[in-house]
Order: sequence, then structure tokens, then C-alpha cells
Amino acid sequence: MCSATFPPPEGMCSFWRTKPGSIDDHQSTAELPPFVDVAIIGAGYSAAAILTHILATTSPEDRPSILVLEARQLCSGATGRNGGHLKPDSYNAISAYASEYGMEAAAEVASFEVANVKAVTEYIQQNKVDCDFVLTRAVDVQLSTVHQCRIKEGYDKLIAAGLEPTKNTFSVEGKDAEMMSGVKGAKGCFTYTAGHLWPYKLIHHMFSEAISQGINLQTNTPVLSVSETQDANGQWTLSTSRGEVRARKVVFATNAYTGSLLPEYKSKIIPYRAVCSRIKTPGPHPFLNNTYALRFSDWNFDYLIPRLDGSIIVGGARDAYIRSVDSWYGNVDDTQVIDEARSYFDGYMQRHFHGWEDSGAYVDDIWTGIMGYSSDRLPRVGPIPGRPGMFIMGGFTGHGMPQIYLCGQAMAKFLLNDASFKETSLPRLFEETQARLEDPRDRVLELPRRPVSRADFPLAIICALSFEADAIEAPFDPFDEHWDCNVYSKVPGDPNPYSTGRIGRHNVVLAYMPEAGKANGAAVATNCRLSFPHVKLAIVVRICGAVPFSPGPRDAHHEIILGDVIVSQSVVQYDLGQQYSDSFEYKDANAEALGRPNIEIRSLLSKLKSLRARRAFESDVTSFLALLQEDLELAAHYPEPGTDRLYEATYRHIDKDMPCDKCGCNGKLVLWERLRQGVPEPKVHFGRIASGDTVMKSGQNRDDIARKLGVIAFEMESAGVWDSLPCLVVKGACDYADSHKAQATQNYAAATAAACNKAILHHWMVPTCHDPAGEENLPHFLVPFPPNEDFVGRQDILDDLRRQLSPEKSYALAALFGLGGVGKTQIALAYVHQLHAQSPDDSVFWIYASNEERMRQSCVAIMEQLKVPHSEGESDVLELMKQWLEAEHHKPWLMVIDNVDDLDLFYGTGGLSRYLPACAQGKLLITTRNRQVAVRATKGRGFIKYCI
Repeated sequence: MCSATFPPPEGMCSFWRTKPGSIDDHQSTAELPPFVDVAIIGAGYSAAAILTHILATTSPEDRPSILVLEARQLCSGATGRNGGHLKPDSYNAISAYASEYGMEAAAEVASFEVANVKAVTEYIQQNKVDCDFVLTRAVDVQLSTVHQCRIKEGYDKLIAAGLEPTKNTFSVEGKDAEMMSGVKGAKGCFTYTAGHLWPYKLIHHMFSEAISQGINLQTNTPVLSVSETQDANGQWTLSTSRGEVRARKVVFATNAYTGSLLPEYKSKIIPYRAVCSRIKTPGPHPFLNNTYALRFSDWNFDYLIPRLDGSIIVGGARDAYIRSVDSWYGNVDDTQVIDEARSYFDGYMQRHFHGWEDSGAYVDDIWTGIMGYSSDRLPRVGPIPGRPGMFIMGGFTGHGMPQIYLCGQAMAKFLLNDASFKETSLPRLFEETQARLEDPRDRVLELPRRPVSRADFPLAIICALSFEADAIEAPFDPFDEHWDCNVYSKVPGDPNPYSTGRIGRHNVVLAYMPEAGKANGAAVATNCRLSFPHVKLAIVVRICGAVPFSPGPRDAHHEIILGDVIVSQSVVQYDLGQQYSDSFEYKDANAEALGRPNIEIRSLLSKLKSLRARRAFESDVTSFLALLQEDLELAAHYPEPGTDRLYEATYRHIDKDMPCDKCGCNGKLVLWERLRQGVPEPKVHFGRIASGDTVMKSGQNRDDIARKLGVIAFEMESAGVWDSLPCLVVKGACDYADSHKAQATQNYAAATAAACNKAILHHWMVPTCHDPAGEENLPHFLVPFPPNEDFVGRQDILDDLRRQLSPEKSYALAALFGLGGVGKTQIALAYVHQLHAQSPDDSVFWIYASNEERMRQSCVAIMEQLKVPHSEGESDVLELMKQWLEAEHHKPWLMVIDNVDDLDLFYGTGGLSRYLPACAQGKLLITTRNRQVAVRATKGRGFIKYCI
């Protein structure tokens, strides 16, 4: 993975930019203005759209002063490198939005994209923009029967709901799809109105018009940092390679690079390196009348744009590189093509299109570009929470062309009129909120990648009954049309049957038990681990008998009713112990009787039990259950009213061969608070589970064991699984572990357990293995800024730093002290880049330390880059970082701790200085405005340099 976070100085040239433009290196003024009303970071489509709408709605005399800052040439980022397609989505992602967010929210996005295409068309025609614009039809071809069925099912639901944009999308199935599209092996296709254009020419036109009306464009001027807070005048300070600028409002339109400037976006807008090509033919060839998408699965697709000159722009190639995560995820290196994709487009037209076999089509050009993928796969537009006067417009996830133009119109309203989000035409799903920023999930890594082998399955799910398996498999995303594990085989002698698929971002293997019991659980888990050696977690997902009340008062909060889910905090083997003539003594205090989950699982459970996380978690369970209930064959709906009956523990069932309503059970019922309000939503309970080889059918024994062992459910296999694999138990309550078994609730309980399992996996991050002697010891240069080419002078200070922090010294510390703005950070930056050039085997780390949260965020970011194992619930990442750096096997390293200005924060009681690593192989360089901090840090023995 590329460790840099800013774009490299010169990316490789795309076909669109082979001819230089007249304003590629434009700088409206020789010097940067000291102050502007609005600063826009990034000069691509987003900035161009914002400017176009501002110019259209203001006169020169009432227009705010606007400065656009671009790190490289005009339109040198993703806009100047994409395929040029202008395709609205009216059925594919829209169907997924409808399932997750509701039909109304999905309809807003679909209508917005169609309106974008219309608005861009009108702009180009009215302004006579020379950008090779063509309004045509798109043909999306599905090449997998499984994928075609899924897409068609979602499409039919949108049509039934009356979505207008979807009504203008037409579906063709079967052999007609191959005949209509001309694509070999087509299983189905969808066609709708779309356009394509030369993206760079459109942006060049927009910026030329903006410059002519007084907009200040400064290319080749990277923004290196933005102040953490506004000054007394409510202005933000932008530090660039050419000096500082203050702005009342700042728009981050730099997409993939937003996280380089705003730490909260480091994991929210993720750089994604992609590949595009241009294919030509040596002579006459069949002409493509439409744009195309060839979809091999829900994640693997290519796109094709026919050019007026007969060439074809083809992009995608995910199948070639997606397994090499570091080659694309978080990678900003657009100076070279992804190695795995270099030959992907060779012979592409001949492979996929009828009539092209003898065309001689060949790859004329191939290039790469960096998209900005939003962690929740939705654009982020509008005011940034907690940062007044700052705005975000990014995270378009490779789909910006049919969204950005009207997003720019909304952004103009934010900037000019201080409009609220509801006063714009933006879809509600695009709004940036604090909840989105705090959402820990990363759906970019949920992009499915078919496992190469059995070693690529970190998660196993274990069940026994067919209706349990049906509920678990229902949310599976298959890798392709091969549904079972025969694709991956298994080790000789393994009797387990398996299914494989994906839930969210996880490759999952489902193992079937022949029947219940601890021995069967142990055997299935042991054999599963032999065939799938990298399984890190087994989840037993089944039905169980519940203890009616969890420990605590008998109220609605502690009621456990049928359909509730019990998640294990530990498992106790309740039939293990010593039988005396008058009693049974449980071995509940012994390690062999009581199982505790490992630290990763305990951390996850701790997180899910917190109030806010639990609410979101249970909401996910309800949503996933609703999706399962749409499949009528699963019979997953809540049973008939009156089915959920709890008798007093002493009342026995009348006839074991007949259900209660048939045999006349009429004992006193325990009345549930939660059942008085109609059909209840399932709740999740965390606690201890009792495991044994017998089915619990006695209310009295149930209550006696529950009191003694503190359990809230009974089941029959988890104690066996627990001994073989790290284990989590997820059980749907289908009865009350008494003699009144309720067969009618089993399918519903299996569905609630399956829904809970999927919700857990949305929050579960598979821990990675780490080798201290190997990957940890590689050098790392984790500095957030490129070298400042305009930095001159200060050589005396740099020489002094070099002497004080020389390799010959065993642990050294230096401090740069001076007033704000005198260049301490720039000196430190120059020093670390010189050090990196002279000693490439030394690691360098950069920590922001203006407050504890920034320091913590910096440490988390570094640990993620280094792949240091840490759970989401890690109590103190600062201590973990300190311990990791102090490990003896590390090579030399330097840590820059920038902006250590608060004396009490660092050197007061419990101050942050206790987290500063101190070891023979380490050096520290501190920058501070506070002389006392410098003195305390160096303890009178280190080096203090006063910067003026």
C-alpha cells in the first residue's frame, strides 16, 4: 500500500489529457491572497460545478471572493481519468438503497441522478461546450445467472413500488439478452438513457468561464494542512506550499485526499486506485451504438464507452487486482498501472462481443486514477459537523459524473445563502452527519472478492437443522453460481458438508452438524478447522430453550420471550460435575467447565452492550429480520397470537405427543409485559449459556440450574465447539426449556438468530496475524506531508538537529520552540525528509499532539497503517503504541510530536508525556510554542532550538 496520503507530484497521463490545456498550470495571481471569503480545495468536477452555479446566481458586485487551490494541474485527479460515462442508476444500487433505507430514500437518489443527466445535457447544449457529448442508451449486461436473478428481483420490486426512473429502464432476459446486446453469454440486460463525454474538456470549459469572471485559480499549490480551529475573526487558516491563506468558508472538494487534511475523514473517504484503458482497431470493425457495463457479479464489472473516432474506453478489471488489497485500497499512487491489471484488457473485445473475433482490437493506452470511496458507499455533501464554515463534497465512490453537477448547485446554496440541507434538492442519504462520521463500518472492504482457497475463510458458522441453515444461508452473497463448497473441496476424511458465501465483508463457511450434542459439535468444529485452517471465529447459530427472565427484577427489561436472541458471554457445561445420592455438584468454578471467549470477542461484546451501540445493533437485527421475512418459504414471521405461552414452572405438559392447544394444557400463565403491545420486536440478551447432552424439559430444573449457574439459556452443542475453536454462541429462543415445547416458533427463532448473526458480523473485524520478526521490522515513513520544494534556509537548525539526533546516540530528544507561524513544522518536515533520503531503513512517525483526541487519532491511524493488532474496544491506544515502539526487535525510528503546546495536558497529573516512548532505538522531535514544555521535555539535558 502506498503510505503517502497526498497525490504524488506527477501522475501518469490519461488519454483525456494527452494534449495540454491552456489553463493546466494557471495561477491567477503571482501571490496568494491573504484572505478570501471562500476557499475550495481541489480543481476537478466538484469545484467546477460549484463555481458554475455560483456564477449563475450572483453578480460580480455581490459575489464572494473565491480561491481554488489545486495540488497539481487542473483536473489532474479522478475527473481527468475516468471513463467519461454519464449514467444514472435507476435499478442496481437503488434496489440496495430501498432494502436498507426505504423506498422513499431510494427514489430520491434515482430521481436526483436522472435530473443530473438532464441538467448536464442542458448546460452543454446551451453553452455549446465542445466535449464530444453524446446522449445515447446504456446497456448493462449480466453474465451470471445468480446475479441476473438478484438484480431482476430488485428491479421488479422498484417497478411494483412505482419508481418513475425505474419505469424508463427496460429489462431483457434469456437468449434475447445476448441477441440484443451482442455480448457472449449474456444472461440478461437492462437498457436506459445515458450519455458520455470528454470529462477534461467539460471541466476546462467551466474553469475558463470562471477565470474570466474573476475566480482565482491556483494550480500546483497543494494545501498541506488546515488549522484545527477558527481564529478570533471566525476564519480558517490554510497552509500551502506557497504560504498561508485565511478563509471564512472552506470547501473540501479534494475527494480521495480529504483524509490527509481532516483526520475524521481518514477512514470515511478512502483512496481507491482503479484502471482504465483505450482500445482501438487497425481497420473497419463493428460499431458500438451504446455504452455498456458487463457485470460478472455484484462487485465485478467493467464499463465500455464508444468514442466518435471508433475507439472504446474500457475500465474496470477488478477481477484482476481486487485480491491484492494493498494495490488499490488506500493507495494514491497514480504514477503507474496496477501490475495485476496490465494485461487484463488484451483481447477484451474479441472475448466478449460477437463479431469482434477478427477485429484486431488492441489496447492503445492504459492508465490509473484515484477515486474517493465513501466508507458507507454514499456521497458526503454539506456542512461538516463540528466545524462551522467547513463543507464537504466528496466520497462519490466512482459514481460522481451523474451526481456532482447538482451537488454543486446545492453547495452554492450552502455557501451563498447559508441554506439548510432541507432547502437544497439533495437526497437525504447524501447529508453528512455526526452519526455517519462515527459509524465504524467500512463498506469499501465489503466489496466481495472470491476466495482463492480454503485459507481465505476466517469465519465458520455451525448449525444442525435444515430450517436453521435456510435462515443462515438466506443473506449469503454467493461468490458465483457455484453455491456449495465443492469449488474449494476439503481435506480427505472430513465428513462435514459445507456451504460457502459472503455476509457483508466476510468470507463465511457454513458447517452442518449431523445432529445435536457436545460430541457432534466438537467433531464438526475439529474437522472444519482441518479443512479451513485460518478460521478465527466459529459462531454457533441455532435455536434454544430460554430461561424466561434474565438476572434482575421481573420486569419488561428482563423478560426473555420467544424469538429473543441470546448471545453467549460464556458457556457452562451443566451436566459436568459429581452426582451424590441427594444432589448434583456442578463444576462451575473450574476452567474446564466454564468457557470464556477470547479477548477479541469480549471486546466486541463490550462494544455491543453499550447503550448507543446496542440500540443500533438491535435496529440492525430488526432490519435484517424483515428482509428474511420477505422470503415466504422461510416461514420466518412471528407466530399466531397466543402461541407464546409461559406456564408456571411446576405445571407439566399433558401429552408429549401433542401441542398445548391440542391436548388441553390450561395451567396458570405468566403474563408478559412485552406481549401486551402486539407483535414484539426481538431483543438481544447477553449472558451465560448452559450446554449439555440432554434436552431440558423441566421448568423446575431449569429454574434451579439458572439460579445456581446464572444461565439464561439451554442448548446442546456449544461446549463441544468451544474446545476446538474460538467460539460465539447466538441462539434464538424457541421455547422456555420446559415440557411445553413450541414447534410453531422454531422457524421464527431460527430467523431471529440468523438476523442477529448478520448484525454481529457487521461489527466484527477479523484480527490479522502479525510477525514481529518480519513485517513489523520493515521501515515505515508515515509523514502526512510531502517535502516543501520552496523551503529554503534554516540549514543551521537542520545541522544542529542532525547532530543531536544522530544514529550514534542511544535515545535522544530535541525540541523546536518558537511562536506560532515561525516555521517549526516546516523545519521538522524538512528534517524528516532529509533523514529519510539519507537513512531509508529508519522509520519515521508523525503525531499531532495539540490535544489528547488528535494524538489518539494519530496513533490509531499509524497502527492501522502498520497493521498492529488492536481491537475496536482497545482501552488505551496511546499505551499500546508506546509498548509497540519500545519493543526491542525494532530498527531505529524517529517520532515527530507536533504542536505540543499545552503544559498541563502533557506534564500535569496523568499527563500525556507518560505515553512518550523511550528506548535505545528511538528518537523524539517535539515542536512547541511553550518554552516550559521544551524544558520539561528535554529535562535540561536535551536540545532546545529557538526558532525565529
